[in-house]
Amino acid sequence: MQTQIVLHHYPASPFAEKIRRFLGYKGARWQSVEIPMMMPKPKLMPLTGGYRKTPVMQIGADIYCDTALILDELHHRLPDPLLLHEASLSDLTLAAFADSTLFSAAVSWVFQPAAMADFFHGKDEAFVQAFLADRKAFRAGSSAQRPSLGQAKDRLAMALAGLENQLGDCRSFVWGASPSRADFCLFHPLWFIQQAKSAAFLLDDYPQVGLWLERMSHFGHGKPESISADEALRIAANHQPIAMHASQEAGVPSAQAAEGLKLGAIVEVKPTDYGMDAVRGRLCYADQKRLTIAREEEGLGLLHVHFPQIGYQFTCFDGTDHPPQRGTG
Repeated sequence: MQTQIVLHHYPASPFAEKIRRFLGYKGARWQSVEIPMMMPKPKLMPLTGGYRKTPVMQIGADIYCDTALILDELHHRLPDPLLLHEASLSDLTLAAFADSTLFSAAVSWVFQPAAMADFFHGKDEAFVQAFLADRKAFRAGSSAQRPSLGQAKDRLAMALAGLENQLGDCRSFVWGASPSRADFCLFHPLWFIQQAKSAAFLLDDYPQVGLWLERMSHFGHGKPESISADEALRIAANHQPIAMHASQEAGVPSAQAAEGLKLGAIVEVKPTDYGMDAVRGRLCYADQKRLTIAREEEGLGLLHVHFPQIGYQFTCFDGTDHPPQRGTG
């Protein structure tokens, strides 16, 4: 029996919405753990070792960080031949644009003063100030600057016009009759704008985009079952991580797949954009797509934490007096 998918997330998270919709498209059963919107996250950190971005997927004692890797893992576990262009360069490029440039513009647009009241509806001023302080700390040291409000509006208009044109031949999804990775990545920034009612007017001039958003929304969220964070920790404690040879792609020598990495080395892994909290552990797997580190956590035992290569940097500690090796995925 396959171990249940557990998603650690909160309802307002756009990147979590990407995964929730993907689970809906797959018609998947999954367990939902609602985590705090901001630090501290005391029952998530033991699983990730410090990674704080949302969402995080857990399957037994395996912890998956970053939605790019989560999509890969879900598609592997819940295969669907109708997921078009799943590995094409055009789809990957459009998905990356949506997750970076488009998402950054959407955040700047939603966090304008006129729309922030919608985002923080029902929250008191103390919560608002704490959230803003948390996000400032989250972006500390980041070289990825958010666009100004004017830049955000221009970038969103450009993207929306392009998507409107792409859908203009009455195709149902970006590349045709079935959705692709890019559909889910494009959806979540626009969904985020929809949630801020006073900012959502920006979408009104794009009728084909509106119909596409409706089609994506009809996927729903699958079949979630709420569980507590303590239950998720017990699941981790009661499982062993999957054997890494089961994940290795045929013909790929994992020890040589990432330059400067040796299996068994102590490494630190962190994002290159923001939320740059390092996770330390022993490298137990690497290929062209992912890095996996093994961590021992008190009360939980052995955990494997998985990261995508792209968008992450590593520091390798070789146990000598030499400077650590650095690299980026």
